[in-house]
Amino acid sequence: MFGNITDQSKPGQLYHINLDGGNTVLAEPASSLSGFIFYYWLLYIEADQLSLEVIPDGALDLVVSPNLPDFSAVYPPSIQKFSIPLKGPIHYAGISFEPESAQQVLGQNIASLSSLEAGRETTEVLKLKRLVDAIQGVANINQLKQIFDRELSRKDLKHTKLKGQSIYDYFCKNLDAGGVRKVASELGMSERKFRRTSNDLSGLAPKQLQRIVRLQNLLHELFCTQEVASSDGYYDDSHRIREVKQLTGLTVGELRKMAEIYNKSKNQTTKL
Repeated sequence: MFGNITDQSKPGQLYHINLDGGNTVLAEPASSLSGFIFYYWLLYIEADQLSLEVIPDGALDLVVSPNLPDFSAVYPPSIQKFSIPLKGPIHYAGISFEPESAQQVLGQNIASLSSLEAGRETTEVLKLKRLVDAIQGVANINQLKQIFDRELSRKDLKHTKLKGQSIYDYFCKNLDAGGVRKVASELGMSERKFRRTSNDLSGLAPKQLQRIVRLQNLLHELFCTQEVASSDGYYDDSHRIREVKQLTGLTVGELRKMAEIYNKSKNQTTKL
């Protein structure tokens, strides 16, 4: 799977569809939580060891494991591709947060979340012991969804987004948004305040978020078999080629080939 490929506002990862030695399934959160969470995921590592390649997706992921007591980890949004070495067989489960909501749910600012050491420290600082204990031994995405929904619904969540939408949402809906000054003006802020707000809420500058949204929109266009908007937000082919290679390590042609294989296999499965 590739995230929710019918909704460009929900980012996706290539390992959902291209993981050799593992498998990933996704679930939607309860409707009351959908403004805070993109989706839940369950990753099963079948191989003895593999390297998980992570590309920029604009989400903040809280990771726990049904096989590891006291373990949790936080992966904030990043503009850099990175790899995570994993040993299996093992399950990992995650909550993919809309970045501006994660701090409210987890009770720490983005700087603090970024500094946490994976493992017991994260579990203790974020007071996740109850959640981690509840998922032990659970390796079914629907059961995990129920647990995540129940535990997160206990929190008093209120939307704090700008004009009813996050900065990430804004860029998703306005791919050709223009310069930072223009966007700041449309959101009712000075350019300086807009830059500071973006960094405080997501850990990324506005232009970095724009780059991630463009990449994610291109991926949705390639991997979605339904008709989608034809503009991915890049200025021209040269701009597209350069940024995609920088953010994913892959060429547009390699991504297109992956999409063709994925879409063909999906169509065959649907017909069966």
